[in-house]
Amino acid sequence: MTTFSTVDELVRILDADPQMAEALRARVLTRELLDLPETVARLTARVDEFSAAAAARFEQSDRRIDALEQHMEKRFEELNKRMEALDKRMDTLDSRMNALDKRVGVLEKQIVELTKRVELLEKRFEAFERRVDRRFDVLEKQMEALEKRVELLEKRLDDFEENVNARFDALEERVDELDRRTERRFQRVFDDLSILRAAHARNAAREQAPSIVEDMGLQWIRNLKVIDILNMIAGKDTSDIPRNLMRRFRRADLFVETADAQGETCYVAVEVSYTADERDTDRAITFAGYLNRFTQRNAYPAVASLRMDNRIESLVESGSVFWYEMLPEDLQIE
Repeated sequence: MTTFSTVDELVRILDADPQMAEALRARVLTRELLDLPETVARLTARVDEFSAAAAARFEQSDRRIDALEQHMEKRFEELNKRMEALDKRMDTLDSRMNALDKRVGVLEKQIVELTKRVELLEKRFEAFERRVDRRFDVLEKQMEALEKRVELLEKRLDDFEENVNARFDALEERVDELDRRTERRFQRVFDDLSILRAAHARNAAREQAPSIVEDMGLQWIRNLKVIDILNMIAGKDTSDIPRNLMRRFRRADLFVETADAQGETCYVAVEVSYTADERDTDRAITFAGYLNRFTQRNAYPAVASLRMDNRIESLVESGSVFWYEMLPEDLQIE
């Protein structure tokens, strides 16, 4: 068997003997070695395809990340709008519910808690950017859960506002009822005071009856009592006089029996009030007519009061009704 000391020597021998070189080539260069360039080319092509596929996948991941960023930005804009709307609604409630500060404080804490949760979500979103392929579905579920929680908060706010409005309506109704009851009580007190004032004015007028008729140019004889009126109308035909008016006549403020300058007996019908008005003058004229009818004597209408309604000035000035001006000290209680 032939041996070679160096490669250079082998090369010289092969160059000198082509047949030996061909035989060596046939023995050394196997089919695998001959197919090696084609195999390398195929591997290179597969590497290129894998690189292109990887680049396409990275590009798709970038698009998904961009879309996700836009989606999350829109979500946060909606959340910010909702938070602004919640702030406006809270301001409106604050103006109407000063008495509910504690509940509002609780609600503000809930909003702070929601803000913290949103901040936590932002941190999770930053982590999501670093592991988008693994956490995409999880983050979507978290966003849906957050939306449900925001909707639940809005529902609770709506229920809270509705409950507050209902309580305010009930409170306003109670206040209105209290106002009505107070008004009725004040009206009863006012009516009672009016009755007392009228009674006191009548008593004062009866005491001053001599002065009243003296100012009319008459001489006082006596103040008529109810029994005197009943005796006066006893046996008289009163069928044409309404019963309520007849009852009012029997209970008139003051009837005075007097004598005129010739010594003839005559009567004065006096209506008493704080402010003399048309009702007083109408009654005085009517009752004076009844006195004339039942006694066949002259009878004169008069009113006694602190003040006089300007609507009866013409009657007083014409002499149809006499007005006796009472002074405030006349009505003072001793």
